[in-house]
Amino acid sequence: MPSVKSSLPILLEPSFPRQTIAQMSPLRIVLFIAMASLAFGFVNAESMNERVVARVEMKLTSGDDVVDVIEKGDLLTVAEERDDAYIILTHTGKRGAVAKVNAVKVAESGEIYTDLIQRNPKEGRFYTLRASAW
Repeated sequence: MPSVKSSLPILLEPSFPRQTIAQMSPLRIVLFIAMASLAFGFVNAESMNERVVARVEMKLTSGDDVVDVIEKGDLLTVAEERDDAYIILTHTGKRGAVAKVNAVKVAESGEIYTDLIQRNPKEGRFYTLRASAW
């Protein structure tokens, strides 16, 4: 079997000295707690990227071109909130502005999913999404 040589070092141990919490500086302790909170989901996800629900079908356009279609009931990730609109990220990674009258917060979306369930009673995801509104 041919041997492969690499000029990269192989590290089996961390290259920084290990410290206990008592040995860490206060700044490192705060950073450690913040990173652990993010890693374990203790930070409220809504405070980072709030989700809203589309009330109606919308077409995200760039000029005359349709870039994405947002269906009624789609969950939209809010990147920025303005006075009259949400700047959203679609599931395909596109950014766009959605008027606030065309979207509701997840907690207020029960009626949207009830309507979708009545129209499509075999679509199981609408039941799950409605449950998340309660």
